[in-house]
Amino acid sequence: MKKQGLSPLQRNYACRYGEIDLIMTLANWLVFVEVKFRSNSLRFGGGLGAITKSKKRRLVLTARDFLFRHPRTNCFCRFDVVIVSGSLKKPEYQWIQSAFDEDGY
Repeated sequence: MKKQGLSPLQRNYACRYGEIDLIMTLANWLVFVEVKFRSNSLRFGGGLGAITKSKKRRLVLTARDFLFRHPRTNCFCRFDVVIVSGSLKKPEYQWIQSAFDEDGY
């Protein structure tokens, strides 16, 4: 993600609604990133299948909490998902930009 121009702002931001794994910046964007590790098995829907409607809702509420506590002007937001699969020795990464919006779609 750093190679694509994103800069880390915060890791493991937590509040009463939940936790966001990474918060990154890119120009006037805040990128809230959920990271999921799954083996190569798609038995339970893989990494993306683990991002349920309920999880998306908690991520949105947590992002809103972050924005309330760290106000920014003229800032756009998006929710990305990074799926790490394979083995720990040889992981594979899939980065899904704008994986869902604040309505969970």
